[in-house]
Amino acid sequence: GAMRAVFEVVGVTNVVASVLQIDPAEVLPASNFVFDLGADSMKSVELIAGFEEEFDIEMDEENAREVQTVDGAVDFIAQFKVDHAVIGASAMQRRK
Repeated sequence: GAMRAVFEVVGVTNVVASVLQIDPAEVLPASNFVFDLGADSMKSVELIAGFEEEFDIEMDEENAREVQTVDGAVDFIAQFKVDHAVIGASAMQRRK
């Protein structure tokens, strides 16, 4: 599972750097979008939209409020993929 997380870390880092117009090197796993990286509420909305587009996921407002750090976003996205993409396939197999 480590490789998948690397893909997500890179994607999250790129989205954050691009939306907030900062150097990707400043986007650390523990960085808080608001307190460390200076995202205001409008930028936070753009971040969520960026994650949704980058990873083809959906985040409702409640999820978005919980995701406040780079690590948190990576975890959420990895978990979303597990819950949505993988389940479809395994549920089909179990029915046979």
